[in-house]
Amino acid sequence: MLSKINEFLNLLNEKGIIYCQWKSNERLESFLNGESDLDLLFYYADQDKVKKTFDEIGAKQFQLIQFKKYQNIVDYLQVDEETGKIIHYHVYFKLELGEPNIKQYLIEWSDEILSNRIKHESYNIWITSHEHELVLLILREVLRIPYLKMLIIKNTFYKYNFSNKVISEYEWLKKRSVKKKFLFILSQLFKEERNIINSFEKIFDEGFSLQGIVNINDNLKFFKKKNKIKSSFYSHYNFIIHVLKTKILFFKKFNKNKKRINPRKGLMIAIIGSDGSGKSTLINNLNIEFGKKIDVRNFYLGSPKNNKTSFLPWVKIITRLRLKAAWNLLIKKINLGMAINERNKGLLVLCDRFPQSKYQKMIDGPRVLDNIKSNNILKRWFSNLEKKEFEKMYNSKIDLIIKLKVNKKISSLRGGLSLELAEMKTKAIENLTFPNCNQKYELDANSYSAEQIKIQTMNIIWKNMS
Repeated sequence: MLSKINEFLNLLNEKGIIYCQWKSNERLESFLNGESDLDLLFYYADQDKVKKTFDEIGAKQFQLIQFKKYQNIVDYLQVDEETGKIIHYHVYFKLELGEPNIKQYLIEWSDEILSNRIKHESYNIWITSHEHELVLLILREVLRIPYLKMLIIKNTFYKYNFSNKVISEYEWLKKRSVKKKFLFILSQLFKEERNIINSFEKIFDEGFSLQGIVNINDNLKFFKKKNKIKSSFYSHYNFIIHVLKTKILFFKKFNKNKKRINPRKGLMIAIIGSDGSGKSTLINNLNIEFGKKIDVRNFYLGSPKNNKTSFLPWVKIITRLRLKAAWNLLIKKINLGMAINERNKGLLVLCDRFPQSKYQKMIDGPRVLDNIKSNNILKRWFSNLEKKEFEKMYNSKIDLIIKLKVNKKISSLRGGLSLELAEMKTKAIENLTFPNCNQKYELDANSYSAEQIKIQTMNIIWKNMS
């Protein structure tokens, strides 16, 4: 178990806050090691206490995009300082179940589940009783199937496959569940409605089957209507969009996975360093780790390269017309503008390099400052324009600068530079400052591995998130 998770669970116990990990407890060990989400159920009345406890451990609340927002579910994230893993606490104050990204049913069973929770036999954590969890597993599988998809299943030869995780959870729970207790819980939750109880019992005895799920769905019509909190429009819209994105080639490019944003404000981070310092590797590692849980955008703010631009057909034309300096300025301004816009939306923005106006023709600075006294009026005009625009970009507000420091020998070896050029660049990076940067950190890329640099940087970023 990660130390941060253990600290949080101990705090809940000390404060007498009732909770339980309410689903998928077969995989509890992986959850406690930060490999996946913890799904914690609390009493609705304890929201303020829970929030204060998360504040104490340094966890931060993130918000789903508007279409996915839920009324009684809150996401808290935290970086484990030792491993760099992102811990995701999926916090429920009431049970909202249903289709992925919608959850259109509010099931008022929280008191029943919390009052019957049990202590896990191996870990210091409270979990749902096995019988309650099995009831919830079956119900979740029924409610997660969209209405339109259920119509297709019932009226065609559509083949519906249950995931291996669901089958594995069912088998794990059945071994630990007492059938008599399982049926008693059903009679309490469904008020002796025999059709519903019998259809659940069949799943208990025979396992998951398509016909079994269809039978439960038919018997739950009144239950679903009574507990519905969102219009069927969301279900139909979500199903149609899902089909378009996954089945029709034209729509696949629009399939961007939006996760969570920071409701307080985004963060724009510039990673700078000489050639060979590991900027691109760090950006990639941060994008992978943070991108598992929140929306992250990467922007390359160095000189345009063929493999980093979407305007590839124009590159040869621009080179022939000797417009590389203008191209460099335009692309930097466009990318920086997009980066600032994404930061303002609450996203984590990672900038690979950052424009500066102090050093010409190196480390992402101006290219034609030496034309400022040219006799050619066009060259002189563009040189002045370039200087002005680079100074604007250089003075942009940056939330955080991460400077990766390497010596000239390593920069020369890794970056393929001459020793003289490597020395010039490493000195320039060392002396470079940005006037409107809130926080600046220097990391020793000579001594630490890429993994160690990643963990250090993740902790720095987390510390600076509001």
